[in-house]
Amino acid sequence: MIRFLLSVLFATYSALSTFAQTEVWELVPGRYDRIERIGDNLFVAFAEGKAGLITSDGKELAANGVLGEYYEGRALYTSTDAMGERVLGCVTADGRYYSFKEPCYTLMGQKFFSDGLLSVKNADGKPGYVDDHGVPVVGFDGRYTRIKPFTEGYAAVYSGKKYHLIDKEGVAVRFRFPTVGVLQGGTNVFGGVVYVWDTEGKFYTMRPNENAVCKKVSRPSNTEMDFLSCFKSVTGREKTVPFARNEYRTPNDGIELRELNGKCGIIRHVSDQSFTAYEESKKPLAFHAGETVTCTFTLDVPQVWNGKRLAIRLFADDGTAALLTEGMAGKYSFQISPENTCSKSYKLTVQADGLMLLNDYELTWAFEKKYRCASCGKDTDVCPYSGKHPLPKADNSSKKETKRERSSEPVCKTCGKKLSECTKGGVHY
Repeated sequence: MIRFLLSVLFATYSALSTFAQTEVWELVPGRYDRIERIGDNLFVAFAEGKAGLITSDGKELAANGVLGEYYEGRALYTSTDAMGERVLGCVTADGRYYSFKEPCYTLMGQKFFSDGLLSVKNADGKPGYVDDHGVPVVGFDGRYTRIKPFTEGYAAVYSGKKYHLIDKEGVAVRFRFPTVGVLQGGTNVFGGVVYVWDTEGKFYTMRPNENAVCKKVSRPSNTEMDFLSCFKSVTGREKTVPFARNEYRTPNDGIELRELNGKCGIIRHVSDQSFTAYEESKKPLAFHAGETVTCTFTLDVPQVWNGKRLAIRLFADDGTAALLTEGMAGKYSFQISPENTCSKSYKLTVQADGLMLLNDYELTWAFEKKYRCASCGKDTDVCPYSGKHPLPKADNSSKKETKRERSSEPVCKTCGKKLSECTKGGVHY
């Protein structure tokens, strides 16, 4: 029994919680053609072919850029200027945006973070590596003419035409060759192994985390590089970066994207607040034939809509409008001319800013027809005789007086009859 009562109470509370909410524009539609959610409070908004990063209330974090796709949980936000494609910042897969304070520009084929770092060039054209906040980590001192992405803690860099392998502190790995050949080029690290070749065209493998001794191997069948500057024939990776769309899971936080008149905006659902209305009186409203009755109701609005103009519409069951007005919270009334005792229901809707805030909310009034007593003018339900007064008793006193008067009536001098009985009226010829 207790479990049943708890279930009922929980269900009732859940229903009330679901119902008790309203919505309001966080960002009113008007500017953006499309908005996509990419974080808890981060959105990419499109207008006239350009993208901007905004928060739910419309605050602009970055404008007129292009948001790339994700690799290793990061996407670049870039724009183009006279120096090239500038990295304005990066967006993480969990929906955070880091703005780059110093100007840096993408390198061909390296528009992605790898091993936690991004290979770029600065405003002076010098290459180096930055973290996801745009802070320089390695390079930018002019030592390197070309750089490759980091993999497994190391990156292939070039000083002039000479190949080097550096760690994330910029320290170059020393190669120990078993022959007299001179190191000429090499790959990035894959599976803990680097492939290098010397000036005589011989190939070697080396493990930078071990003793750095180069071991002679056969030339790979295909020395074409993949997107991380390793041999495709070894890694099985393509040259094209396997970017991916960020599958951000939208949380149930009351934020919703919505369109209005072809433009996109952002809605916020507010819990524990709702529009309500109630009739001023639950008692039947009295009226007499041919009279009108005034029906009054009170509209309560959530705090977020206090003081704002609302479109208030009240419709009868047959669809005819009983009330069409603009207003705020307060009392509203309309008039009706009922024909008989009855009750009538009406549907109340409240709209504002293109939002349906209250839809088909039912209000019902009862009407009672009253009748007046023809005798006393009071309503028949308060008349002592319920509108049926008794007839007055007959008064015979006047008839008796007439007989008395007739007994002393003069007589005709000719026929001797009373004048009233004389056929000649007392004048005989």
